[in-house]
Amino acid sequence: MLPVRKFLVKAFDKSFYCKVSPFQNYDKRISATVSFGGKDQYCIVSGIEDITKNTGYIANVEYNKACVKDGSLVPNKGLSDLVNTCLYTLSKQFPDITTLYLTDDSHIYCQDGSKTHKLSLAHDYILKYNQTYYEKKYGAQLPADVYEKYKTSLQVLDEPLISHDYIIQFVPQLTSYKEIYNSSTSPRNFLQTLRTLYDDRYCYEVGPWLRTYMNNLKINIHEKEWFIIPQNIARPKNYSITTTTNSIRGGGTRKQCKPKNFTLASYHDFGNSCHGPWVYEPCA
Repeated sequence: MLPVRKFLVKAFDKSFYCKVSPFQNYDKRISATVSFGGKDQYCIVSGIEDITKNTGYIANVEYNKACVKDGSLVPNKGLSDLVNTCLYTLSKQFPDITTLYLTDDSHIYCQDGSKTHKLSLAHDYILKYNQTYYEKKYGAQLPADVYEKYKTSLQVLDEPLISHDYIIQFVPQLTSYKEIYNSSTSPRNFLQTLRTLYDDRYCYEVGPWLRTYMNNLKINIHEKEWFIIPQNIARPKNYSITTTTNSIRGGGTRKQCKPKNFTLASYHDFGNSCHGPWVYEPCA
């Protein structure tokens, strides 16, 4: 049985636990699961299929107030600090890992405690910043040729709108917005007008059809091809790491959990800054 390593990590005036659970596969490869968060609850789980290689992946991201050693993890900046601390720790514990893959298919829920209505955060962030959430916050990248196609596809957001009669054949939900649509100058302007008009209801109004609309505009975010270079993550404020013998629940698994879409909640907590809590999307 390979030894489990446990660490107490401090950064941003918070303390987190990190548990590295290695195991040997049937073909003798050594894999590892890295779990990051609190004593009984992890907010981030990463996988390394072969510790002799240079790639890994971010399997799951979760918000839970228990994902901190003491007290409660606040929903917004607290989780952002946790993710940065985790990525930096991975870069130090596994310096040979140069690439962490992820699926950039994030969502935010429109209401706390309900999964009935959701909005594509990746597309909504593009509308605001011309970057996906993970691209802007954590420097997520695409292969160079793919990135060029992705950025080129975004140009349509600031070009004249196609006719309303044509687009509703593919996105019938836009039928009720005919007047606003026809008075808008571009897709980005159209959606920004809806954001201003509906305010807190924007998530409910636009969430059901935003992804379909963006796809019909031929915007391709290549969601399964993103990766983060952990060495690019800056050292967190007041960072330190020490081994610990404290009991830490769970964190090890022989089931290699592939990258899934990350689901975030809620739209109200995100506000205009989009730094709200993240909700666990378990591996199938």
